[in-house]
Amino acid sequence: FSSTGSMTAPRCSHSAVLLPNGQVLVAGGNNVTDSNSLNSAELFNPATGSWQATSDLNVARAGQLSEVLQNGKALVIGGRDFVNGTFTDLASAELFDPSQGSWSPTGSLSIPDGTPFGSLLANGDVLVARVAFFTPATGAWSVPYRSRGYHRDFARHRKRTAHRV
Repeated sequence: FSSTGSMTAPRCSHSAVLLPNGQVLVAGGNNVTDSNSLNSAELFNPATGSWQATSDLNVARAGQLSEVLQNGKALVIGGRDFVNGTFTDLASAELFDPSQGSWSPTGSLSIPDGTPFGSLLANGDVLVARVAFFTPATGAWSVPYRSRGYHRDFARHRKRTAHRV
């Protein structure tokens, strides 16, 4: 390990994904001084070792799931908004477009999920372990059958073999 540039805002419980352009997108999380949720996002450029702020999420969130979709956009799902000691689980989802540097709302989960687990599937859908499927082409979520509470163990099994779950 070696030191690199500092983030623009100290944070914990954020999400991070590697974008197709080689940059790392870090979004949301909790402020390390008061634990309130953040709506800020930033990009890390490994070539320069520097961080740069990008546009803010539409909704402050921490503990969310992030996945890079086959179209290169990053999907951020669920998480919790924490303000003044109160947690609110979120159902909302947003897409980050690296070419525009901007966020846009997309279809929400059918049930708020403060700590979602999930995985990008080979067909381009995102499986969220409650269980719900997100289809990027329509921006819609569907629940194929009733979840039985196994989502906590799901993270250990994701992406083991060719995106099979």
